[in-house]
Amino acid sequence: MKYLVLAGIGVFAETLIERLLNKDNTETVFSTKNVDDSSYNKSGLEWENLDLNDANKIYDMLNTIRPDVIFHLKVKDFVGQAWNNSNETVNINVIETINLLNAVKDLDYKPRLIIAGSGEEYGHLGFDHLPLKEYETPHPVNIFGATKACQTMFAKLYHKAYGIDVIVLRIFNEISSKQDERWGISSLCKQFVKMELGESCHVIHVGNTNIVRDFTDVDDLVRAFDFVAEKGKSGEVYNVASGIGVSISEIISYLEEITGISVDVRTDKSKVRPIEAPCIVADVSKIKKDTGWEATVGIKKSLEKMVGRWRLEQDINRC
Repeated sequence: MKYLVLAGIGVFAETLIERLLNKDNTETVFSTKNVDDSSYNKSGLEWENLDLNDANKIYDMLNTIRPDVIFHLKVKDFVGQAWNNSNETVNINVIETINLLNAVKDLDYKPRLIIAGSGEEYGHLGFDHLPLKEYETPHPVNIFGATKACQTMFAKLYHKAYGIDVIVLRIFNEISSKQDERWGISSLCKQFVKMELGESCHVIHVGNTNIVRDFTDVDDLVRAFDFVAEKGKSGEVYNVASGIGVSISEIISYLEEITGISVDVRTDKSKVRPIEAPCIVADVSKIKKDTGWEATVGIKKSLEKMVGRWRLEQDINRC
């Protein structure tokens, strides 16, 4: 099997590439890079330069390497940043996806295209709609969610109109020990580790602690993409999540338990988004039924790994 990962380097892409390279039936894994000289090199991995703004170049590359499965992971991935740069968000999440769909449509064979969607597509549908099922009509409440919902609509349209073998996986909240402090949970973990070292007072500044989200460890997420590539039904949309809602307040309590530190929680208005769904939790029965996938890593284990990463990094910096 030949796989193409459209993403460049990032936590999710790296983890997926590692899994694909370790599969017995893998011939080659191709990936697009964001820089000319990448330090991330693995046996069986080949780098390709690709501008997703050019449908002709996409077609030429696909026709040359002829991947069996394409994982489209490239995304403007921070909800807060999307508010500040709506044009770039639309271009990356929508226009580039349309270019990719057009290129795949024109090929003389049918690769499987897996697109990374988002739980933010649903928006706030009301508590009576929870847990969220794939057939719900999206009502996104932020620019990021709106563009991802548009992306999914185009994917389904191209499947119906042209028979493209495409599947959308709506990822809810990803968590990984490799995430940097731009990610809210990683930032919290780093703050707790600094408190352990006596480098800061026991006060944390956060946005809305009452919001509830569905967190899934990155190792479980890449398993889901692999399972769906093999067993998913063409044209379908699947939720990829743990199916368990956790509030930011509960996250803080877990971190207090892990580190043995009690904190004073204060609201930072700059971290509160203009519009925000109070609760987003997924129904994951569909992906389990069709592929056998389900999450196996609990939120506390993910937090323990993330705290361990920051402890190690702080120790290195102090040497």
